[in-house]
Amino acid sequence: MLNTDETLPINQAPVLTVQALATSARMVNARNGWGFTEAHLMDGVSLVHDEVSEAFEELLGEAESDPLCPPLKPWPLAPDALDRLRKEVGDVIVRCLDLLEQFGPGESATRVGAAQLNLIPGAAPADPVYALMYLHLSASRVVRAYRVSQVGTVGAAPARLGEVVRVATQALRLMEVQDVDALVADIVRANARRTFRHGGKRI
Repeated sequence: MLNTDETLPINQAPVLTVQALATSARMVNARNGWGFTEAHLMDGVSLVHDEVSEAFEELLGEAESDPLCPPLKPWPLAPDALDRLRKEVGDVIVRCLDLLEQFGPGESATRVGAAQLNLIPGAAPADPVYALMYLHLSASRVVRAYRVSQVGTVGAAPARLGEVVRVATQALRLMEVQDVDALVADIVRANARRTFRHGGKRI
């Protein structure tokens, strides 16, 4: 376990709940200078989409063979590549939980629909590549939901973010992650050790 702020709920709760993960993610990101008003909400939504794209990039082979459309790496991935992919998909969940908490405290647990990520029901598709493609579609639905919402509202965006968390959790199960809650908690702890605005990033 990483040495980090013991005041974070994930370092105090006897059980890693969705709410403990979400509250901790918001605390860490607020300290690091990250947050969105409604006027800049699309920045947060775009970062969710960007995390999904980074995950998918881990599946791509060498661009030299076809710069415009690189081939996919054969599955299963090499251990180091698989670890990077798991981390990227975990980042997707952290982004979603943080953004949901900015819609309102407790919003994460409501929209995810389970007390823990490990308790999210449903069977993952057999193909991990398809799972990531569907994750990309789910992230696009968040953008679409916000785009068609009335001014002054967020429409169905929170519900769609909850869907992204569920799909990402299923994808991680395909990657043989036994404890999704623990993976996400470790990512939040690692983020807690990063510098303010991660060294000067714009968003």
